[in-house]
Amino acid sequence: HQLRFYNGHKIRLLGSQNCMFIVALDICFNVFHRIYVLILTS
Repeated sequence: HQLRFYNGHKIRLLGSQNCMFIVALDICFNVFHRIYVLILTS
């Protein structure tokens, strides 16, 4: 997955101190995207 690879690259660039923040941001984005798709398809 290209997005996952990009996120992993960002984590490496920023270091472990921001890792949890980026992971949380990724999860929030995925949840938001799922809700958006559900709204579009309902």
